[in-house]
Amino acid sequence: MAWSTPKTDWVGTDGVVYTDLNRIEANIVDLDTRTDKLETDTAAHAADSTIHATKADVRTATTRISLELTTTDTGHSSGDIWIRTDL
Repeated sequence: MAWSTPKTDWVGTDGVVYTDLNRIEANIVDLDTRTDKLETDTAAHAADSTIHATKADVRTATTRISLELTTTDTGHSSGDIWIRTDL
């Protein structure tokens, strides 16, 4: 079920009708589905040892990190570290 915008303008005289209950139920199902996906994605990410390094790996690494100071956003590839100096 898809997310429906919740009703936020309730007043004391409003009654809860079946369309309200259907919307609430659909949003609960949608949130539960999103939570399940997040849990699955998080578990898969944590289990992927190819993208994580241990403390020992980091402390003994010989790879250099370079930092570029620039005033433009162009010409950088994914994984580059750079700082805008003109902001």
